[in-house]
Amino acid sequence: SWVARSSGLLSDWRADLHTATGERKTFTLADGSRLQLDARSSVDVRFGDGLRLVQLRQGQLRAYVSDHAHSPFVVRTAQASLRALGPQFLVRQEEARTQAVALSAGLEVRTLLAQPEQRAVLAQGQGAWIDGTQIARLAQPGLAAAASAWTHGVLHAEDQRLDEVLAALRPYRLGYIRV
Repeated sequence: SWVARSSGLLSDWRADLHTATGERKTFTLADGSRLQLDARSSVDVRFGDGLRLVQLRQGQLRAYVSDHAHSPFVVRTAQASLRALGPQFLVRQEEARTQAVALSAGLEVRTLLAQPEQRAVLAQGQGAWIDGTQIARLAQPGLAAAASAWTHGVLHAEDQRLDEVLAALRPYRLGYIRV
């Protein structure tokens, strides 16, 4: 079962929303917001008590947030909590870190493991890596376009190590890809 799980033969079927190997899908939530999930991604959705919460278990998502001023829209990962200040953003969950990119207006980013908690606000087009204890801002031109390329079925790889490129390809193929 470990081999089947790590090879991508099984999706995270216990999650509220999930995608299979090679599948990208858009889901409409109860408040009208939409989540576009990349291949082998999964989330749990909890709305209520004045909070719209999405727990990203694995993979990556693009959020299109509907306007509900009275209830914040929050995405949590293993390392971070991200609150939408604008209608669109990206989140990618990796094993030891989370990437967040604000595609419009802004995104509030908080660490979950640091004492005291670290906090930053990302403006449109800005991004950051969050490892749970610190926030490392990304200041590369074209970050938003490169980070969202997967939503159009494209892999954008510029000045990346080969193992990072292969990691981006794994959710789209059954079996193993290795170097």
